[in-house]
Amino acid sequence: MSNDLNSGAEALVVIKERMEDQDMPPKVRDNVRRHYENLLRLAGDLQNLGMGQEQIAEHVIEIFKEYERELASNIERIKAASHSGELD
Repeated sequence: MSNDLNSGAEALVVIKERMEDQDMPPKVRDNVRRHYENLLRLAGDLQNLGMGQEQIAEHVIEIFKEYERELASNIERIKAASHSGELD
């Protein structure tokens, strides 16, 4: 993700594009979509509180990156458990 985003709206567009991965299972995509909707609400709330667009973008991107790391970790854990037969 680019570090030169200059508005919360641009950050949300980039995040949305990254979430459009068609290789994601439908349940994962639904979960990611809900997370995105929460980020939209958060960005709106921060704007209503008077925070600037650049600060909003930084916070939203930081939150999304953490979510992405956790999601990737959980997917890998589930794959490993599946391959080892722990989920059978």
